[in-house]
Amino acid sequence: MSVLYGFYQADSGSITVLEKQTDIKSTHDAIQAGIGMVHQHFMLVDTFTGLENVVLGTESGISLKESLRASEIELKRLEKEYHLEVDINATINTYR
Repeated sequence: MSVLYGFYQADSGSITVLEKQTDIKSTHDAIQAGIGMVHQHFMLVDTFTGLENVVLGTESGISLKESLRASEIELKRLEKEYHLEVDINATINTYR
């Protein structure tokens, strides 16, 4: 995951995103390719909600308000698709 997200450079092999070979040299490249990273709990902001933590790791090319709204819609879609029950509006410290 660290190579896919651009934390480390691959020694060999290739990365293909949506049937297109992609050169990822940085986290910025990964984000531009549509790749996100949900970090383990130790990298989350305890006082932020799950939704805010997800948005925190995305590109800030749009306003935070728009980003939160779009991310909430997408996360709810994924929650339904994968039959998850997660309150994305609860703060992380609720679960600790």
